[in-house]
Parts: sequence; C-alpha cells; structure tokens
Amino acid sequence: MFKLTPKKARRGALGVAGTLALVFFNRPSRIEIIWLSIPVAILIAYGLSGWVTKHGLSAAERIGRSVVLVVGCFGGVFLYARHFWPLPPTALSAQAPAPIQSHALRHDVLPSLEISAHLQADRAPYSDGTIVAGIRWNKLYEDVRINLSSGANELVDVDGIIGLDTQIGAMGQLSNFPGSCTSTPLYPGDEPPEFWLGGKDKHGKSTSLPVIPNPGATQTSPEYRFHCDRILARSTLQFVVASIKINEVINRMCPSLMALRTPPKLIRIVGQYKVRDSDKSFPISFETSL
Repeated sequence: MFKLTPKKARRGALGVAGTLALVFFNRPSRIEIIWLSIPVAILIAYGLSGWVTKHGLSAAERIGRSVVLVVGCFGGVFLYARHFWPLPPTALSAQAPAPIQSHALRHDVLPSLEISAHLQADRAPYSDGTIVAGIRWNKLYEDVRINLSSGANELVDVDGIIGLDTQIGAMGQLSNFPGSCTSTPLYPGDEPPEFWLGGKDKHGKSTSLPVIPNPGATQTSPEYRFHCDRILARSTLQFVVASIKINEVINRMCPSLMALRTPPKLIRIVGQYKVRDSDKSFPISFETSL
C-alpha cells in the first residue's frame, strides 16, 4: 500500500514545479507567465523545505533558512521567467527591418522638414552683374543661404514666407530639382515700399522720384514668399537670398537707396507643407540668429 510521506510529497512538488517550468517554452503571455511563476516558486520552496525543518535547528536558524529559501526560490523563478517575457511592441518594431522606400507616405516615421540658414563662408562680394542662382548680383548684397532638407517622405506644396531684419533684394534657387520653385516679394498691404531719390533736374531745380521695383530688377521687400511643387525624399533644397541694407529715409528723401553691406542678424520662416499622397498639412516655423 502506497504511503505518502513528507519526503515523498516534497519530491513530488519538485517534479510538478519542473513540469510547469517547461510550459514557459511555449512563449506564454505576460499574464500567463505571472500565474505560472507563483505556483512554481511555491512548489520549489515546499520541495526544499526539508532544509528548514531539519531536526536540531534552533528557532533563529529556522527563521533565517526560511527567509533565504523564500527569497531564493522566488528570485530564481523571476530570473528564469524573465528570459521568456515578451518584448513590448515598440522594441519589436525597432528590431524589424526598415520598410522599402516608396513614393507613398512612410507611416513608420513622422514627416519632417529641417531648416538651416547661414551666411556664405566666403563673404567677399561677387562682381557686379555676376549671376548667382539666377540673381544678377550687386556688390552691396549679402549672401544668405537657406537649406530645406526633407526626411523619408517626399514633400509637396511647400509654401512659406522668408523674412529678414534687413531687406531682401532678390531670391533664387541654387539646387536643381524636378518641378518648380518660385519666389516673389511680399509687400505689406500688397503695396511696394515707399522710397524716394532726391536730386536736381536739368534746370537745377530740386526734385525727387519714387523708387518702384520693375520686373527683372531688384525688388526690395523685408519678406519673400516661396512655393515649391515638390522636394524629393532625403534631399536638400538651397535658396540664395540677397540681403541688402536700405538707408533711412529722412523727410521723404534718400540720397542713396542701398547702404554698405550689412549682414542680417535675424531670419524667420513660416508656412506649411504636405506629404505626397496625403492631404494633411504640416506647419513650418523657424527662427534663428545669424
């Protein structure tokens, strides 16, 4: 007749604990791992409890061994279960291979448009009449470069306004992209700024003439608007901005329109853009000191 002794019961508990531990290899969920870990730790603690109930031990020794046994069993099971703990979705997506690049919207990244601006390193003026990015250069211009860099998505309908704390005499595109980029002066109130040049006519009488930009000539404005049909993914579009300093008008008279070359100290860009195959617009907001 089978007789269950404490020793046999402890051995049976260790066998059941080992069987349950094999279930972890089936990759259970987080909740299942927690529910499995608790009985496994209890069964192992009971199976090894003979080390605590050994005859001849004092009360202090039994208490000390009990603490060591419980901490060791639960800690060991925790370390064992940790190897089977499912990774969070973000970690899994980080290990997944990058999707194939396409013209459609990349949903794995946020659309981005990075903007940077700087003065051209070689600030020596170009000769008068030199063509730079379609601009007929004036030696009083200051060369300001603005870079628009796209991320993993192709950008379309990029529309914005560039403003300096000086005036903009002209603006052109240095990069060569498919599609078109246009820029035009933006006057406050849709009217050209009012400047006057003073002098004397052929009869020696004092007179003054308004300075109004003509097509193809320098068109000064503190702000220029630009629009690009598209900017390819992972590429950089560079604008050349001809900054000029305008002399102060006193009593509606200005002896000379342009001042000596003075670099701008502040640049601001605002606007919006879209991503190809998406109707959602994203804002542009950029300001920096030069």
